[in-house]
Amino acid sequence: MKEFLTNAEIRVKRNKENRKYLFPVLLSLQLMLLSISSIGQIIFTIDGNPSDWFTHLRSTSPNIIAKSFQHDLNSAGVDVSIFTGGGSKDDLPMSGWLSGGNSTPPKDDILNAGSMLVINSPTDKKLLFFGDRKSVSGSAQIGLWFFLSPVRINPTTNKFENENGGAAIHTVGDLLVLCEFTNGGVQADVDVYKVISVSANGTPTFQSFLNTLGTGKTNAAAVTAPNSIPLSAADWPFFILDAQGNQVRTDWYYSTDSKGTILTQYPDNAFYEGYVDLAAMEAADPNANFCFTNFLMETRASHEISATLKDMVFGSFEVAPNTPEQTGNSRCGPGTVQLTGNCSGFGDATGKWYTLSNGVYTLVHTGMNFTTPSISTTTTYYFSCTRTDLGCEGDKEPIVATINGNPTITGDITIKSGITGGSPATDCPGGLYDMNQNITNTADLVASGAGTNGTYIWSALTTVSNPVDYTLSPLTSTSTGNATATFPIVNPPSELYRFKVIGTDANGCIGEDIVCVSPGASCPQPCSISGLTTPCENTQNITYSLADALDPLFTYTWTLRNAADNGPATNATIDGANVDVQSINVDVTDPGSFKIKVTLQSKGPYGQTCPGCTYDVTVNPDPEADAGANPASQCYIAAGNTFALSGTAANGTVAWTVESNPQGWPAPTFSNSTSASTNVTVVSGSGGGYMDLRMTVTSSFTAPACPPDYDIVRVTVLAQAAKPEVELVPITCLDVTFSIKVTNPVAGTTYTATQPHNAAYDEDYTYQGNQGEEVIFTGLALGKGYSVIGTIGSCVTQPEACTPVLPEGETLRSVAGSTTQRAENFDIKLPSNTKVSAAPNPFSDRVRFNLQSGVSGRGTLELFNMLGQKVHTVFDGYVEANKSFYRDYHVPSSQRTNLVYVFRVGDQQITGKLINLR
Repeated sequence: MKEFLTNAEIRVKRNKENRKYLFPVLLSLQLMLLSISSIGQIIFTIDGNPSDWFTHLRSTSPNIIAKSFQHDLNSAGVDVSIFTGGGSKDDLPMSGWLSGGNSTPPKDDILNAGSMLVINSPTDKKLLFFGDRKSVSGSAQIGLWFFLSPVRINPTTNKFENENGGAAIHTVGDLLVLCEFTNGGVQADVDVYKVISVSANGTPTFQSFLNTLGTGKTNAAAVTAPNSIPLSAADWPFFILDAQGNQVRTDWYYSTDSKGTILTQYPDNAFYEGYVDLAAMEAADPNANFCFTNFLMETRASHEISATLKDMVFGSFEVAPNTPEQTGNSRCGPGTVQLTGNCSGFGDATGKWYTLSNGVYTLVHTGMNFTTPSISTTTTYYFSCTRTDLGCEGDKEPIVATINGNPTITGDITIKSGITGGSPATDCPGGLYDMNQNITNTADLVASGAGTNGTYIWSALTTVSNPVDYTLSPLTSTSTGNATATFPIVNPPSELYRFKVIGTDANGCIGEDIVCVSPGASCPQPCSISGLTTPCENTQNITYSLADALDPLFTYTWTLRNAADNGPATNATIDGANVDVQSINVDVTDPGSFKIKVTLQSKGPYGQTCPGCTYDVTVNPDPEADAGANPASQCYIAAGNTFALSGTAANGTVAWTVESNPQGWPAPTFSNSTSASTNVTVVSGSGGGYMDLRMTVTSSFTAPACPPDYDIVRVTVLAQAAKPEVELVPITCLDVTFSIKVTNPVAGTTYTATQPHNAAYDEDYTYQGNQGEEVIFTGLALGKGYSVIGTIGSCVTQPEACTPVLPEGETLRSVAGSTTQRAENFDIKLPSNTKVSAAPNPFSDRVRFNLQSGVSGRGTLELFNMLGQKVHTVFDGYVEANKSFYRDYHVPSSQRTNLVYVFRVGDQQITGKLINLR
């Protein structure tokens, strides 16, 4: 008979049958892990008193990584967990260990044993254990095994075996702890042995940590046994499973006789407890592994590692977490599946995902969440929880990624009077149906394929111009999948109505189908419009016509729309009727685009709307000409007057012509005759006058060409003022100055007298034309000559001048050798063919000098300020007699004041004054 199961079997039973007992405990452990404080610290006092064991074995502190309690198994008063056979030694292969029922000396008979792995901090890790013995009559040796690989005892062969039924064998890292009960002793040393290798026949080799990693104590005086405390099922969460897998409660009680009398106290040295410092062991051996699965407490013949083994207590001690049962996920059709692992209740843990093939697990992902690769069939993965503090991995639980197939949904329209067709067509896999709305305006939609408890949703895929062209009801059906589409009006055939049905089966997987309805009667052929596409603005009675004859079953409506077709046209109107006419007359105003639209509406009871037609028209702008303001009048310039014209033009090309030329001047010269803004030069007579110029803008459009536009601008040249005539006022021999008189004064003229060799003389007089008024200039220095000019408005006359020809620095000292002869008897004029003219005068910033000499030779033209200081030489070079030439001078801003010019050729000299416009 099999008295108990080992941890491997317990793990299977617990995972599959008793999770309802474990989940509340695991959940509470997980919640406590969220905040480990001093409340969760597990403090053991190694003093030989069992009271703290009874407390901590019931604790749910997350600091307790693993714990186990086991009462010695007895059958009819006989201890059935005793080592038998000569091969039952710690230094021999486990395959030679045997157990069975027999008697053992009371001092070597273990009644209760337990162990606990506690981690309070990275430096506070302890493996604690306790045991008691039936008698204290003599010393006893105790050993404890902590196995890394699952081990069980076969109830038939009484041999130790692995979880697959093969011979048990040590795993590198298994720990053996040896300690000694000494009669009357209190403190005991703890020696730790670690399996560092296993031979081919299973013999272990040890690394020893003697009296360095732990300690132990027995009770020096009698102490209370825990069984004296009343227990309940909630107080004591420890169970074992019998051979049938049923839970059997196991309690901690102490009995020393064959009758099973329960004692309330441990006698001296009956209870022993101790610990191994795992943190110290990790420091000494960084590769230490504490992921234990079983513990075994044994009594031994001696403290030697080769001693014969006697009694045992064997139980589960699972440090690695038991991975909770996992919940899979599913999807519809091939693709990836999102799986989420659950390691709740096991402290700080991480998940690992595996595939299983031919008995070999392959790690495919680490983490709590796993997205599978794209799969097309249901696939089982395996998930385990691994403690991050100890690196212990739990068992691998299956988790299924389910692939559900999508249902095949079929959509149809019921054939009835007025509904025909149904063959699949492009974009209509469920069928294309024609609806004659003269017979019916409803389409009955049906669907199938979602199975029992499936649902269906119909929706319209077509976006139509008027959303109320149809109604679809109901949109959702939980059983039959039926719906009805109602078309209250006739629609043009170009509107193809597509209806999609989505069916969802009980697994949430969907399929779909599409059916189409083409309602309505036939429409006329699409119309077309002819007429002028680019009229000119402000054109009336433009005719636009339909190419085909009107269909009497439809109403034709003409409208004019703006270019964006979102409102009426603002630059065109229909002149006359616009409904059911073959053509219309249109008046256009402003430039811009508009549309001519013809809409067709059935005259039948359903008012069917059919495609019409649209014609785009662009109104071209007329040319625009603006010659600009008349330029300011200019004083006569013999070489010609240049005027700046500031016209503007639009929508065409520019051409300048002479509109009127009453004085018969030569044809003008334009700097750019095709530009609205240009310069024009006219050569007028000295008598002045005007010329009217026409700027014509010709349309740049040709189909049709819009009428040209023009504008007139006038240029005016003022007549040259009459040259003043001057005579000398008679002088006497005693006069030191002389006077001159203008004999032909003109009212409104300002006359200015200067002396070429006397810069200090500069006199002005404006003649008003009063009765008896004369223009006389007095105080002129003898021998300095004179020059008189007249200024009318902005025009300056030619100077009347008398300039003596004297060597530089000389003055006229006598007149014809006699100081007594009257001045009017002397003529001091220059040769008549020596001339100088300056224009404009008055000047602003630029002066042109026209020069001519009666003699040939080296000549100069020099400018002097009114102080007699020379400011510039305009010309210095050879002059050919009786041949005129000109020189331009741009007057610097520093010289823009009244100036005197002196032209010398050989012994000839002529002077004049330049008036600055201030």
